Amino acid sequence: MRHRSTPSVAGPTAEPRRRRRLLMASIAIAALVGGATGVNALSSRNSRQFAQGTGGVGGAVEVGDFFGAGLGVGDFDDDGNADLIAGAPNEDLKKKNNAGVVHVLYGSNSGVSTTGDAILHSGSANVAGKSEKNDLFGSSIAVGDFNDDGYADAVVGVPGEDVGGRTDAGAVVVLYGSGRGLRGSGSAEFTAASAGMAGRAEAHAAFGETLAVGDFDGNGIDDLAIGSPGAGGAGNDSAGAVTIMFGRGRGLSTRNSQLIHLGTPGVPGDRMAGDEFGASLAAGDFDGNGRDDLAIGSPGRTANGRAAAGAVLVFAGSKSGIRPGSASTFAQGAGGMVGTAEMDDRFGASLAAGDFDGNGRDDLAIGSPGEAAKRKTASGVVHVLRGTKSGLTTSGVEALSQATKGIKSKPQAGDEFGAALVAADFNDNGRDDLAIGVPGERLRGDPGAGVVHVVFGTKNGLRGNTQQWYRPGKGGVPGERTANAGFGRTLAAGDIDGDDRADLVTGAPGASVDGDAAAGAMTVLFG
Repeated sequence: MRHRSTPSVAGPTAEPRRRRRLLMASIAIAALVGGATGVNALSSRNSRQFAQGTGGVGGAVEVGDFFGAGLGVGDFDDDGNADLIAGAPNEDLKKKNNAGVVHVLYGSNSGVSTTGDAILHSGSANVAGKSEKNDLFGSSIAVGDFNDDGYADAVVGVPGEDVGGRTDAGAVVVLYGSGRGLRGSGSAEFTAASAGMAGRAEAHAAFGETLAVGDFDGNGIDDLAIGSPGAGGAGNDSAGAVTIMFGRGRGLSTRNSQLIHLGTPGVPGDRMAGDEFGASLAAGDFDGNGRDDLAIGSPGRTANGRAAAGAVLVFAGSKSGIRPGSASTFAQGAGGMVGTAEMDDRFGASLAAGDFDGNGRDDLAIGSPGEAAKRKTASGVVHVLRGTKSGLTTSGVEALSQATKGIKSKPQAGDEFGAALVAADFNDNGRDDLAIGVPGERLRGDPGAGVVHVVFGTKNGLRGNTQQWYRPGKGGVPGERTANAGFGRTLAAGDIDGDDRADLVTGAPGASVDGDAAAGAMTVLFG
């Protein structure tokens, strides 16, 4: 089974693309039952919760490890079942505090297996790089086939890596798949200072804090977008930047890499401190031309004079990669976009691309976790833009929140509805569905326990009356609600049990495990 990014097209040739989504949809950066209306939905049957040092998972439960802060899904050994990779970026390695590790758990027809659980980090088992304190290895994870060999590969973000004396400049490490799964052999570490890389290393740039995978040049091999939301240098702290690396027959390469930021020739807008351009990323074929386009969130951007109201820029893919001059800018209250730009909305803090109406073109979901729904501060809203032949349109934008008819619960201050998003086809009806993390949700007096809503795709797009929600410890979902667990802070999806339906992985990096605060956990629910 192939794992490459396949163009968005209608008809019989759409099948490989659907399988790619099932295997590789992932997000990067923390459960779950209510009612679903008229849909076959995710089931808590056989669902499992995983944490370090429990249920066969290696390592030990420790305070503040934040297991599940990074999540990815892909078929690393090409056996037809997707596998899991989960980061614990605050894991200590001997005296190297917060060096970070990732765990790899393999899928099977019966679900997730802890047999062969691998723990990898910089410098282990031939993994490129060297572990150092505060590296935060595993903060972000992305999955794709970067060398076109049929095995899914994983890229691990190391945003705390020091480069040439520049503190927290950041790095990424690519681990290649094989018949034996992910291995350190052949892995590579890249930084903004790597030979041939566009741009330069900067202190506190956090290169690798966000990641996205897409086939931007349409050559059938996955490419990688790397966010550096802290980039900008003196006077432009946290203006942000995004680097594009392209997949080749031998894997990811710095050859012809691209650097994009506000102020790049052809890109609208000036580079301003605090914009956080690149704080979120999503790849999708929004115009159906066979090449993925790139959506870049800038949640700290001032819009309509309101600080951190947020904006999203969308760039078209081309034979030569991303075209800077193609950017379309979306912000609330501008260009036909619904809503009003308000201070600290953080529109664009999360992004997910998926074909929610089944028309063969990807749509874009945009999270505004700081938005007030029903005047509840930071209760959160998600906007959905539809893909058309000419790209994304503001016509018919859907606005979803816990105030939307049919969506369970009610908006409360600090819920952060939409803090994390992932798109996948959980009920195998040919349309993508949207999982929405609400990590700040209070459950029976426990603040920040968290829930996840899944809104199902229909021929008319996403509708609140076709949804389901999940909470830890309810309706057969494993685990217990704990304050500040942040269930839904991270999300990923893929077909782990090989039944052609995507399964949902939810991270709760702040969860207490055996009394250890913020040890972190993740839960798998099956489609």
